[in-house]
Amino acid sequence: MARVTAPVSDFTGKVAGTDFVDGVGQTDNPASLAYFFRQGYTVDVEAEDLTEKFATWSETKDFKGATKAQLVAFAEQHDPVIDLGEASTKAEILAVIEAALADNGGDGEPEE
Repeated sequence: MARVTAPVSDFTGKVAGTDFVDGVGQTDNPASLAYFFRQGYTVDVEAEDLTEKFATWSETKDFKGATKAQLVAFAEQHDPVIDLGEASTKAEILAVIEAALADNGGDGEPEE
């Protein structure tokens, strides 16, 4: 998956179907990538795929070294999605993720 860096370094939002946090997003959509190239975004097609990191984090609950953008992406891509609510700092986001995983038996699924 390509990493896309917005021209505005602190942009958080959606452009061309791609979610950005602090100016960084990821996509493999060819149309979106073409748009980003045309509009002057920095596109790194060799970017690290976070799939393995997410799997490790889900299993170990060890988020050391994770960036704020990676934590937000983890929450958004977790199944079920982890609602970050009003959390905006890395520490707040990490606290919400850890609480959600702990409250749901560690796997994000509600306990029965």
